[in-house]
Amino acid sequence: LAVGVGPSGDALESAGTRGINAHDEVLLRVILLDAYDPNVPFVYPGELYVHSDGENRLVARTGDEAPGTAGANFGNLATSSAGDGNTTVFNDAGDVLFVADLVRDDITIDTTNDSGIWLERDGVLELIIREGDAIPGVTQEALGNPRAALMNNSGHVVFSAGFADEFSIDNGLWAYIADEQRFLEIARVCELLDVSPAQDGSDMRTVDYVQDAYNTLSLNDNGQLLFQLRFTDGTWGNFVTTIPAPGVFALFGLAGTALSRRRV
Repeated sequence: LAVGVGPSGDALESAGTRGINAHDEVLLRVILLDAYDPNVPFVYPGELYVHSDGENRLVARTGDEAPGTAGANFGNLATSSAGDGNTTVFNDAGDVLFVADLVRDDITIDTTNDSGIWLERDGVLELIIREGDAIPGVTQEALGNPRAALMNNSGHVVFSAGFADEFSIDNGLWAYIADEQRFLEIARVCELLDVSPAQDGSDMRTVDYVQDAYNTLSLNDNGQLLFQLRFTDGTWGNFVTTIPAPGVFALFGLAGTALSRRRV
């Protein structure tokens, strides 16, 4: 990068690295100095791009049409109005996963549908999930803001979200398998979970909260996801499930006890 100049040649206010992969490719997010429009408040124009072998590949830019949205434009890139979350992921294949806002017009785009998660893979940018949508084949409820996002080198994506009902604090954790364009539910609030050693239904507990801050989740290249659940009785557990076969959990600790068990 030339000092103070973005890949498009526009002046920069700031530039930040978002990741480096095993092939020395770097994911960067830049904020453009002169592109701020006072008529579009709270949108700070930027670009998200990959620097590789001396070349810059633009992934997304504020103001560009966001794929999968029927004409909506990107607003803030790699940010999340939902708070604590991992907003960009960059893997060794050069795939880019990011959370972004859409520019509101308060007619067709408002606070109920103005954010989402996008994936650039093999040079193609696609929408994974958008606020206000149900997860195809998995949920009937509309989602709220998508939050923490993870991706491994196998193209498995994990994300969390609440639900659109303004009176609900329920949340859940889902997986997206890019090769199959398929969603899987991992865990959600109000789900009953059998944590008994014999898996005989003698210790059923209700999920009260899915811990979804990015630093409580871990996903490896074998598709194994580590996550935490809190139950309505005040206990909690650390679980591992393997994507793409959720529903089989290994439990690595519950309410301070030393347990290793599976849930089917």
